[in-house]
Amino acid sequence: MTTRSREALSSFEVMNKDAMNMSWSLDSRLKLALTALEFFDVHNRHRMAQLVPEPAHRARSGDRPPFSVLEFCEYLERVRVFERKPNHFRVQHIVNAMASHGFLIQAGHSEHVPPLLTERYMYFRGMFGEHFRGNLWLAPVLGPELLYREARPGVVHITGTKDGEAVGATGVIVHQHYVVTCRHVVEGVDLDACQSFQGKACAVDTGRVQKHPTEDIALIRVDVTLTPLHRAVFRQPIVGQVVHTMGFPRLPNTRDATLTMQSGTVTNERVTNLDGQSLFLYSAVSRPGNSGGPVVSEDGFVIGLAVEDHVASYGPDEWFAPHYAAVPADVVVEAVEELAPEIELVVGKLE
Repeated sequence: MTTRSREALSSFEVMNKDAMNMSWSLDSRLKLALTALEFFDVHNRHRMAQLVPEPAHRARSGDRPPFSVLEFCEYLERVRVFERKPNHFRVQHIVNAMASHGFLIQAGHSEHVPPLLTERYMYFRGMFGEHFRGNLWLAPVLGPELLYREARPGVVHITGTKDGEAVGATGVIVHQHYVVTCRHVVEGVDLDACQSFQGKACAVDTGRVQKHPTEDIALIRVDVTLTPLHRAVFRQPIVGQVVHTMGFPRLPNTRDATLTMQSGTVTNERVTNLDGQSLFLYSAVSRPGNSGGPVVSEDGFVIGLAVEDHVASYGPDEWFAPHYAAVPADVVVEAVEELAPEIELVVGKLE
């Protein structure tokens, strides 16, 4: 950092040294969003009113309107949600983002406050099925960083050998004793009898890997207790929606397998390959090793499992860019339930 930039930063901090002025971490933004839901929840209205006194001129009327952003800022300071006073404009920005995605309902404006803090909001618990989805439903507000962090523990690296060469792929923990992946990941592969999932040494009975007879789906059973992908809900892909692939592709010049995430869009909701299997297409790059990994929508639903890319040529000198394909959510759910009825996957339907 140059002397000039240090001086600029120093003067900025001195301007309001007791406030959270710099960029907020994901933890801080998530904490703010969850606190906003609690504060604006209509079911908590009476409790919050005890913590944020109403101005005397309005209290006499006996009809308190929904809370404003300014009152939310007062609440944050009063109950010491953060160690330092939150920058009001950053609070406003996050609350506005929540409202723009429909998580908060605007309910008018307050009077006699700074113009940027006048909006009043309400939150109706359960409107978005959020009790099923942990924090994933907040991904539209907090972005792919939240998706990556929430999904990461449930996505695992599967290892083995094929024709004497070490190979790897990806799987998703869908039950405390099961990892789902693609059938082609395990066919012709000598899986390592001891896998490392979630930092645990897991013994795999390689002779009892369950392969679906018609779909590109397989289940690996392990002898230890794992934590499934947190609050994952499966839902059908929608053409044009932004999606992210997560997996363990082969990476040159690196010592350890690394989980990567790539972004793109759904380009076709349903195609049928030459084997008669239903797939959907997307533009996010999937490399060898991504097979079996989840394809997650920007709003936090698992919409399928990555399977393959489709590379071919129109003629001897006329190649086209690959299309990346995945098993759609409905096929995954049905195949998993047929292989292991004890696994209950949560499905979100479009109405």
